Amino acid sequence: NYVVPIAVADQEDFMWAYKSTNKTESGANGVQMTFHHALVRVNFKARVTTSTLKVDIAKDGITICNIKNKGKATVAPVTDPTTPVVAWATATDATLQQVIVPSAAVSITYKTDAATATEVSSTAAGNSVMLMPQTFAAWAPSTGGTAATASGLGYLKVMCKIYSATAPVTYYHGTATESVGGAKDDYKPIYIPLSSIKLPSTDQIWKANNNITYTLNFGGGYADDGTPILNPTLFTTTVKEWTKTDGGTLPM
Repeated sequence: NYVVPIAVADQEDFMWAYKSTNKTESGANGVQMTFHHALVRVNFKARVTTSTLKVDIAKDGITICNIKNKGKATVAPVTDPTTPVVAWATATDATLQQVIVPSAAVSITYKTDAATATEVSSTAAGNSVMLMPQTFAAWAPSTGGTAATASGLGYLKVMCKIYSATAPVTYYHGTATESVGGAKDDYKPIYIPLSSIKLPSTDQIWKANNNITYTLNFGGGYADDGTPILNPTLFTTTVKEWTKTDGGTLPM
């Protein structure tokens, strides 16, 4: 079994290669191998969907909750030997984990679309996370329902402040500080459902070699008990196989 470190600084790019033909040396070039990424990489961007609001996200303020980090990867050759796949099976003794996304404190403002959203963590900046490919269901928020922290299901915890963009400034979530860095106590959590599916489709996107970017489209979110905070946050999801492809909208 392979264990993905929970501490992002300890994570490594686990890669693999498969060769079904031409297994002997070819002159000075040796045996040619094509390597593939075995893990899934997750990045975050954010934007505010209305010009009347601003959002500050705390340093290390995004936590991916209730995912597993232990499993077995098996290379499964297919008809085309140039496109083998790696299949992951979660270990029976794997436990649910929380992974904090490292980032600087960042202030999020109104942007017209996901393409112009502010990067919170990214592959290019080296502060995205690499996790085990897996399938998991999202926490379903409902007032009086099961709390996110007790659900055992997928969600994001975002430590943030939500406030008016114009004077006089009113804080709707969290409290004021002199700078975006602020004290931890000035930020309050919101909880956002997260699954391994890219809604509104049924496509599983937490697959090996996928490089996923979630764009948080603020409005608001939910309290731990499922109570809405302002307008719940939506995702815009972009999935890349280490090259860009357009994603969809993930309504929450």
